[in-house]
Amino acid sequence: MLNKIYKLGKKEIQIAPLKEADIYRIVEFQNFINDLIKEDAQIKLNQPLTRKDERAWFFNQIKKIQRAESVYIFSIHAKKIVGCASIDLCRNRRAHIGELGIAISRNFRGIGLGKKMIQILIQEARKKFKKKIKMISLSVFATNLPAIKLYEKFNFKVFARIPKQFRYKNKFIDELVMIKYL
Repeated sequence: MLNKIYKLGKKEIQIAPLKEADIYRIVEFQNFINDLIKEDAQIKLNQPLTRKDERAWFFNQIKKIQRAESVYIFSIHAKKIVGCASIDLCRNRRAHIGELGIAISRNFRGIGLGKKMIQILIQEARKKFKKKIKMISLSVFATNLPAIKLYEKFNFKVFARIPKQFRYKNKFIDELVMIKYL
């Protein structure tokens, strides 16, 4: 269910769909992702995003939502973005696949926010993409065990391990590709 407040742990968190009216939140989205980069979280990005980068991302994401190619939700606690997640529909010969991405702020991990966001995303993707989507794929650092365990709870299975795909903390880390059939 979208645009609802959930009690997770001891925190009240609103989960809402991204809309064009959220343009005023561009700085918040930029701060959210740049905080993850500063933390050195296990995400693909490692360079801070500029306001220009974030603006381009925002308008591109809105276009994908309007074309029914994306479901994007974000979480807010105390007027601050603490989580973002999406399923983007692939194109052409891969148009039956949705690609999932999720990121949660450090102080909001382990309280069930990721689980709730994935649950909502899958539900909304099934509605929005109807019969187009047959599977959901995602990519995760092989060292991100909490995330892997969460994905396994949703019946994602590891289908590929790509050696040394990410450079993280001066080490090469394998990438796992996980898939869930719908």
